[in-house]
Amino acid sequence: MLKIHSKGAISNIIGLIGCLLSIIILTAVFGCSTLLAQANNTVTVSVNVKGVRISTLLNSLQKDYNLNLSYNAGDSAFNKIVSYEATNKPVDKVLSDLVKLSGHQYKIIDNQFVIFPSQEIPATIAPVPLLSKKTTRQPETISDTIFVDKIVQKTDTLIRIDTLIRTDTIVQYDTIIVYREPVPEKVKGKIKSVRTDVFNDDARRNEGWAFGIAYGKLLTDYKVTAISEEKELANMIDESENWSFRGNLLSMNAFYNYHRFKAGAAIDYSNITNKFTFDKVISSGGMFDVDTLDTYYTLTGIDTNWVYIKDSAWIPLDQKTYIYDQFNSLSYIDFQLSAAYAFIHNRSIEMYLQAGISMNLLVSASGSTLTKTTDYEVIDFDKLAFSKVNYTIMFGIGARYKLNDAFDINPEIYYLGQLKDVYESTMVSKKMHGAGFKIGILYYL
Repeated sequence: MLKIHSKGAISNIIGLIGCLLSIIILTAVFGCSTLLAQANNTVTVSVNVKGVRISTLLNSLQKDYNLNLSYNAGDSAFNKIVSYEATNKPVDKVLSDLVKLSGHQYKIIDNQFVIFPSQEIPATIAPVPLLSKKTTRQPETISDTIFVDKIVQKTDTLIRIDTLIRTDTIVQYDTIIVYREPVPEKVKGKIKSVRTDVFNDDARRNEGWAFGIAYGKLLTDYKVTAISEEKELANMIDESENWSFRGNLLSMNAFYNYHRFKAGAAIDYSNITNKFTFDKVISSGGMFDVDTLDTYYTLTGIDTNWVYIKDSAWIPLDQKTYIYDQFNSLSYIDFQLSAAYAFIHNRSIEMYLQAGISMNLLVSASGSTLTKTTDYEVIDFDKLAFSKVNYTIMFGIGARYKLNDAFDINPEIYYLGQLKDVYESTMVSKKMHGAGFKIGILYYL
């Protein structure tokens, strides 16, 4: 027999089935959350770190153990550097220790570990009311039938914003203190004298005296010209005497500076050296020597005929070679006056043009030269008359490089030439000319 149910009864049956499905779904959701919490309680962790940020440890736990952590990553407390050690400790205990180190605590909400400052309570957690001792809790009535109208889905949105602003302001102050030399009014009855510009290190270079010593080398030769018709002798002397860099110079000088100008005097000892080279070959013999042994005569009329009886002998050839290879040397004491102008003038370096004239007093002479004979004999200097006094002009360029407040290095290069003949009386004119280089040290008063 077929039983027909009413339309209202069918609706009640469908509603009851929907309630049972809702209960099953909720039970599965809360059961998974409980299982996740239990799983975190059973997993153990061993940690031993030093000098690590708390945020780094939290990120490692979240990645390695699939924890859903929710916290404000912009909070500077999570940047705290800590050292932490745990052996076989549950994950939730390790998490609890870490958040305490940063001044936080956590709550499990659904399937998330929500981390918040200790003084705050998350809005999603309802505070538990405190019961007084006299308050009695009324029994609650729970209905056996639960009606679920709809399923509520909750979406978690995690937003992390890090804003790092760092401004460095460096202010440096230099303090310059100038100490002035105290000048007493009277020192033993006299007023103390102070240099005009005591605070300017270069004042002595701009206006004042300087003294120096220098050593140099001379590259010299002689200009030989003929007197009258003795051109051949002049050419032979010129060829026999060569350039030499063996000359030496030792100088003591003093001069006065006035800004870019200077004028001074010097006393020098100069040794002028040249190489003398000459070869001469003297030959004799190589011929017959004819001699008359006897003579007689005969008379033929009024004439007399002389008859000579002669004999000859061979004289063998004989040659002698003379080779001269030596150094000629003349030594002078020079008294020099000079003037200079600096075309570059600053604190560190000065470059100047210089000109001067000096009087040369002959001290010694040694060597040889050629004289006018049939075969141009070599003659020693001792047999010649030299000019005892000579004069030399000089043009050059120099520099002064500052070592300190009082001393300079002073290199110079220059040309020099004698105005008078080296010899007083001879068949040729001979004058020295050449170049020089010297380097010295200057001291400024």
